[in-house]
Amino acid sequence: MQTFDETAFESEVRAYEEADRRLPPPNAPVLFYGSSSIRFWPELERDFPGRPVMNRGFGGATFDDCVQLFHRLVKPYAPRVSSCTPEITIWCTGVSRPTSWTT
Repeated sequence: MQTFDETAFESEVRAYEEADRRLPPPNAPVLFYGSSSIRFWPELERDFPGRPVMNRGFGGATFDDCVQLFHRLVKPYAPRVSSCTPEITIWCTGVSRPTSWTT
């Protein structure tokens, strides 16, 4: 099992937090969360018209990274729906998913 490196994504997480201070995010968003496939989704708003979507992708994220950063990148927004996509790293590395999430 990999050890979580708290500093690996700190600059990306802080950039999201700073952007939220400048422009508050929507209430109860549809939040997309995970790795670069989310981060580089160029037209998320266009693909989900009329929905208050929010992109919280961060590059190279694994499932473990998503779990560890959940409290900073998902929980504060109380999303209506969230989608976590940490690529296929889970299946390639053999890292298993937890049976439950603790928030």
